[in-house]
Amino acid sequence: MSIYDHFSQTELDILQARAERIARVTDDAQTDDVITGLTVNLGNELYVMPIDSLVGIHKEVAITPVPCVPTHVTGVANVRGHVIPVLDLAALLHVPGNEVERGSIVVAAEGNISVACQVETIGEVRNFESSELTPMPNAGEHAYSPYLRGILAGKYTLIDIEAIIHDPTLVIDEAVT
Repeated sequence: MSIYDHFSQTELDILQARAERIARVTDDAQTDDVITGLTVNLGNELYVMPIDSLVGIHKEVAITPVPCVPTHVTGVANVRGHVIPVLDLAALLHVPGNEVERGSIVVAAEGNISVACQVETIGEVRNFESSELTPMPNAGEHAYSPYLRGILAGKYTLIDIEAIIHDPTLVIDEAVT
């Protein structure tokens, strides 16, 4: 007796279709020609965060403000028992717009370093062709942020999460006397 004997043919067809869909997503994610990312909104702009750097998405997390930190540091949050810094991604990237309460955080990690990025809204996970990535346009004397890798599909800006995590200028390590 097989484990599939108790399924109807319709149920077996559904299971087969699901297995094929999962196999396609896995194949796409392993291709170097595809960038898989989570779309997010900051102000009126659309961004993509590479999915391979992300470890979680959380809504309505309490953020505790921390005094004497730069404007792009919103505070800290307790996420599943770990206290992690929360960055205001819009402030870090100098995104113009009104000051609204950003209700969602996206947690990214690289090695043993974790950081949460506060965003306005979270979109969907999308695949982009690597060939769609165009360099950031030249802004004259104002250089674009070193945390941006380029433009995807003509409207999404690809964020370099690794550059944010490993930027030594973002480390706040001052001894309190």
